Amino acid sequence: MSPRIPRIPDRSASQVRPDRSGIAGLALRFLIALCVAVLPGCATLQQPPASPWPATDPAPVYAVEDARPVPGLGGETAPDPTATERLLALALQEWQLWGRGRWDAATNLTERRLDEPRGLEAEPYLHARVLLYWLGVKGGDFPIQRTRHEDGSLRPWSAVFISWLMRGAGFGERQFEAGELHWQYIRAALDNGARAGFEARDAALTVPRPGDVICAPRDATPEAPAGFVQWSALARPLRARPWPWHCDLVVQVDGSELGAIGGNVSDSVTWTRTPLDAAGRLVPTPERPWTIVLRHKGAPP
Repeated sequence: MSPRIPRIPDRSASQVRPDRSGIAGLALRFLIALCVAVLPGCATLQQPPASPWPATDPAPVYAVEDARPVPGLGGETAPDPTATERLLALALQEWQLWGRGRWDAATNLTERRLDEPRGLEAEPYLHARVLLYWLGVKGGDFPIQRTRHEDGSLRPWSAVFISWLMRGAGFGERQFEAGELHWQYIRAALDNGARAGFEARDAALTVPRPGDVICAPRDATPEAPAGFVQWSALARPLRARPWPWHCDLVVQVDGSELGAIGGNVSDSVTWTRTPLDAAGRLVPTPERPWTIVLRHKGAPP
């Protein structure tokens, strides 16, 4: 009897099944390699942003408080500030906005704070501020091109600044004749007498105080008057001339010196330091030969 020959299964191509476990393992290894290569870059993009506060400048700390009851219909109640208080607050606000620079009328030296940006009229945001002064005095339809020279630089704006302060503090046209020349409101105080809101006083005889406007003539010429008496007695045809002056608002009187804020001083809103004599009167300097003090008639004596 012939031995049985075992049957060998048919391993044709149509019956060979792929090794799925091997393919899956290969795919898994590929994905792992891909993740290892890609994830470091992804992790870099997803890092949290750095703190906006420099290491030397700690983040601000806020105090959390309960809401306070509001006593008035519109909020906190407060006494009405006087005209002088409004005027001083507005002047100090502008001086801080411009960087709190100072100028010494006796030494002709300028001081500026190193911890604040230097505020100059060429800076775009301060250039716009000067235009605000002009439009606040002249009206919203005033041509902006009239505030500049042909080369784009600003025209003198110190008188406009003082006028803007007066309007902001609530002084109307009948009380203060605003203008682009200091001489306009000086002349109004000299001409109108009892009808003017401000009276012109001799700087050589007057002890200045906060709220006063102190004025000095510029670029003295042989035909220009030499003192207050001569200016107050100026003939009417000569009063019509556009005499160049500069004026500042007194904000502080402290012993032997006075602090006054004015515009277009060193191309900025500047605190001017000027000396006082033993009696508290202004000491004229070559840069500021103080001649006239303008005082609001409604101010306390």
